[in-house]
Amino acid sequence: MGLPLLAITALAALAGAVALVPGPGERRARVARWTGLGLGAWLAVYAGVLVAVSLASEERVLAPGAPKRFCGAYLDCHLGVEVVGVERNGALGEGPGRIEAEGEFHVVTVAVSSDARRATLALRHPRAVVRDGAGTEHERNSAAEAALGGPWPSLSDPVAAGEKRAVRLVFDLPADVPAPRLHVTEGSRIERLVECVLIGDEDSLLHAPVALEL
Repeated sequence: MGLPLLAITALAALAGAVALVPGPGERRARVARWTGLGLGAWLAVYAGVLVAVSLASEERVLAPGAPKRFCGAYLDCHLGVEVVGVERNGALGEGPGRIEAEGEFHVVTVAVSSDARRATLALRHPRAVVRDGAGTEHERNSAAEAALGGPWPSLSDPVAAGEKRAVRLVFDLPADVPAPRLHVTEGSRIERLVECVLIGDEDSLLHAPVALEL
């Protein structure tokens, strides 16, 4: 629903901008005035539906083993990310490369999978953070991930049709962190900007996210 409505809104805005270009004649002025009123009303309705749908949404937290799906441009939701394991350690690495946690390292193993039949797919500009019950976001700890050795696959690596691969993410979380949940999103800045005004999209304004339980 959201994508067609957004396309219609964009086309209406373009047509309205053309119609609002000043020109001679009383008839032209009336057309421009009514076009402006109609366009304004449509945008107001769209904004109202966008906010209403977002506010009505509720956060979903998927249990370990349940994949969060990511859809491409044609709504082909073939890519998935699921939590398959979590290890907790006070330190990672050996010798000079050993690194101590400020709180406790959570080594999260996720599986990136594709149920496509032929195409090789990849998450576009993926980002993973842990958000706790207090709303605080915790970024990945790149130094701790390097201490794991490897190399390990990354979230953005291409995934062949029918393939599933493990990716390890490390977060330095407080020992008493409340209700930590993994949030994985994708998309460039331009894509995220478009999705911000896409009705029903997880990344739309005020919409509740889909998270992965740790």
